[in-house]
Order: sequence, then C-alpha cells, then structure tokens
Amino acid sequence: METLAARVKQAPDKLAFAYLDDQCDVVNQLSNQQLYTRATAVAGKLQQIIDPSDRVLLLFPQGLEFIYAFLGVMYSGAVPVVTAPPRATQHDDTRICHVEDIIEETGSNVVLTSSSILNEVVQCFFKSSKLSQKILLAVEDVNDDLTNHWTMPVVDSNSTAYLQRTSASTREGSPKFVMISHDNINSVHESIKNDYKLTASSRSVHWLPNYHYLGLALGVLQPLYCGYRGYICSQFDFYKNPGSWLNAITRYEITFSGAPDFAYRMCVDQVSDSKENTLNLSGWKTAYSSGESVNKETMDSFLKKFSYCGLKEMALTSFYGLAESAYVASENNYPKSPTIIPRKSMQRLSGGMAENNQDSYAEVKITSCGPPVSDTRVVIIIPGTLTRCSELELGEILISSKCNALGYWNQPAETERIFNVYPEGSEDGPYLRTGDLGFIKGGEVHVVGSLTDYRKETRSLVSISG
Repeated sequence: METLAARVKQAPDKLAFAYLDDQCDVVNQLSNQQLYTRATAVAGKLQQIIDPSDRVLLLFPQGLEFIYAFLGVMYSGAVPVVTAPPRATQHDDTRICHVEDIIEETGSNVVLTSSSILNEVVQCFFKSSKLSQKILLAVEDVNDDLTNHWTMPVVDSNSTAYLQRTSASTREGSPKFVMISHDNINSVHESIKNDYKLTASSRSVHWLPNYHYLGLALGVLQPLYCGYRGYICSQFDFYKNPGSWLNAITRYEITFSGAPDFAYRMCVDQVSDSKENTLNLSGWKTAYSSGESVNKETMDSFLKKFSYCGLKEMALTSFYGLAESAYVASENNYPKSPTIIPRKSMQRLSGGMAENNQDSYAEVKITSCGPPVSDTRVVIIIPGTLTRCSELELGEILISSKCNALGYWNQPAETERIFNVYPEGSEDGPYLRTGDLGFIKGGEVHVVGSLTDYRKETRSLVSISG
C-alpha cells in the first residue's frame, strides 16, 4: 500500500501495467498515478458502505480492473477475497452454489466485479435469495472523484492483507481461504527481488489468472513491489496460441516471466519453426518454472528449440511455492543433472533412493528447485508421522518461513494441524505441512508431486493388483 503511494511521488507517469490482446497489442494501460487514483476511488466508495476489516469478494476476468479493485479494497481497510469468477460454461445451480459458499465462508457482503461480466454475475445473483441481498459493484462505474472521500486506514503489518483460495486438487478436503498478511507479502517479494536481481528496469509478462497464487504474486504484486512494468494477458489467448507468450516477451523486451511445466511443453509442441525466426528471447533473464513438478526433459527441449532465438541456459530456473507459502526455494539450477529415483522407492515413501538407474521403465527424474531462501527452513518427514527423513528419503515437505501464511480463514483446528507442526524431538518450528512429496539432496529441495495424488495413484494400483 505504501509502495504504490511512493511510486506516484517518484514517477507518476511511468507505466505500471498494460493489458495485451491476442495479437499482443496494448488495449488498456495504467500509469502509477492512474492506478493509484482508480484504487483510492474504489477505496473511497467502499469506505462509505462498509466497515474496516470487512471482507470484499472479487469476481473478475483477467484484466487491469482486478488490480485496482484488489488494491482499492486494501486501501479501504477491508480484506479482498480472491477467487475465480463463476464460469459461463457452468450450470446456473453450480455457479450460484459456488458464489453462495464463498460468501458464506468469508462473510463478504460486498462483491466487486467488472462491467465485462456484470450481466452474467447479476443473473447469477438474482436467481439466489441469499446473493440478491448483497451489494454488487462494477468498478469501472466508480467515479474518480471519490478519491477525495478516501482516508488511508491504519493497518497492522501482521494483519490479513487478503484471502487467497486454495485449489481442491492440492489437498485432501474442500478448498480453503488462506490468510496472507502484509508481512508475508513483504517477505515473499523482497526474497524474489533479491534472488532474481529485479529492479525498476525489469519487465514481466504474465498470463496465469490473477486469482491464481502465482498470477497474483508474480504478475501483480511483484511489479508493484519493484516498480517495474507488468504486462498482463489472458490465459485463454495462451491456450489458443502458446507462441503469443513468446511473442510478448520478444516485443516488449521482457526480462522476468514464467509458468508451470505444461506451458513450456505446449511451446515446444505447438510453436512452428517459422515462428521461431521472428522471436528474440535474448533479453529474457529469468524463465522460471513453478506451479508443477519441474521436468528436466521439458526444459531441455525448450532450450534446444529456442536457443536459436537467443534463449540462454542460465535464464532457466525453478522455484517451489504454494498458496500457503508463496515462495520457498530458488536457484539458477539449469543445466544440473536431475536426481533419478527408482520407481520402487516411489512405492514406499520413506525408502532410501539410488541414483543412476538407467532403466527408463523404472525411474523418475526429479529436477531441483534449489536451496531454501534466506530465513526459510525445509525438512522432510515420514507421512503420517512427525519423524524426520534423512537425506534422499522421500516424505512430506515441511516449511518454516516468514512467507508462511497466517492460516486458514475461520478454521482454527485446520490451521493448527497444517500451520503449527513441530518435527519429533525438536522445538524447531512451527512448520507448515505442505501436502507435497519430496526430498532433500545436497541442501536442495526436490519436489516429486502432491502427496494426495500419490496416495490416489497408490490406491488405484493396489486395487488393480488386488
């Protein structure tokens, strides 16, 4: 909140964010001053109708409107609730239940959205007696003059800055809302800034949805924190044409951008050879892979295909994060050799692992996500216990970090179980139970995948063999 205010004084006319269409043309943009004015106008409107610390639900498609709405809620003293908007392809009953459940869980009485989806949101709300009682605003309709009615709230750095919805697929049980504090935000983005040497001259482009933890953290908050230009585009444009991502990197001289492993695979498989001749990736200093297990073969193929476009080996990197702790490990680790795990070790979680197994049908190759960042500790425990694993033993990843969230909204028992873990025989902690499977090798974190997915796969194999 203070950072954007400082940017306005230093460089009011500097471009803060730009939104790109499917041809990578800028169709909307905001300078620091425009972003601040829009955000504080939204805050001024909210301060007229809500109390400080209220929750405000954000339902937005990809776009710049989400950014100033998100900041506007924070500037009002309220807490933004970040989740995916109801999809037009969903059945009406599904869409209504989706929003009703979120509002009931978070206690949100005000909903902000964009005029581009206002009609479908209104239709969804009018079909529910619960939702029709809520205040619904399209942020484009908020008059800039309302910034004159806004006052900066007093905010505790340890208080909840926003609520981030988790994915149901990453943990057992239903999705939850993670409480991210202002201190969490500062810790995460200071670490990323230092590790990747980001400056006000850096540039990023991001197509992951703004409501996804990576889309919000690296597409929105990191450019704000460092003061560099952030380009935003639609995930649907990427899916239709993966080459549009690389075209944006070329055209706008992007230095910092990344995506999960599947996006790099799509680029390898779908970007034509003729398209390669128009790309210049020499300025891409950090091409990070995160959000999925890092696949060495994918990154090898990506480097081989696009090195002719100026892509450098040292640009390829990876880090590990999740909604509950957005940033854990980082290193320019390419082209390190992966660790090879015999599949028999995957079948017994705490078994020791051997390397250099050359049988392609009996091995899994795991690429390092690097060592934990400063002030972060990672340990591995045998699942279902609090017993530490030794090096090169598979188990559940635990994290102790300033980046760890405060817990789950309105779920004290689950917060205690997940965020307040102490390994056996030690007062070291507290640790976050990630629900991910991994191991430590040479002080570096290796993520194998979701413990929940592994258990499902194991149960399926047992069922088949039984």
